[in-house]
Amino acid sequence: MPYETLQTLLNRLHKFQEASDLLRRTSRFITLAKRLQTHMNEIQGIKGSTEGEDLVTATVLHGRDIEDERDRAIAKAALTISELGA
Repeated sequence: MPYETLQTLLNRLHKFQEASDLLRRTSRFITLAKRLQTHMNEIQGIKGSTEGEDLVTATVLHGRDIEDERDRAIAKAALTISELGA
């Protein structure tokens, strides 16, 4: 009798641990998905800011800054995607 009770409790513990692991993974996935969405919005915002620049006063340096920001945002997004796959 005590063996059966112990076995039942161990089975229940194992199921709780599996459920906890699944919830932890799901939470991590949601967090990373939100982060990726933020990075994608950042990239779109940076792209959008260069479309209307017809002014002669826009310098090459400003263009490089925008390109650097875009590259950083893409790198962050790529890192987030690799974390999603892990």
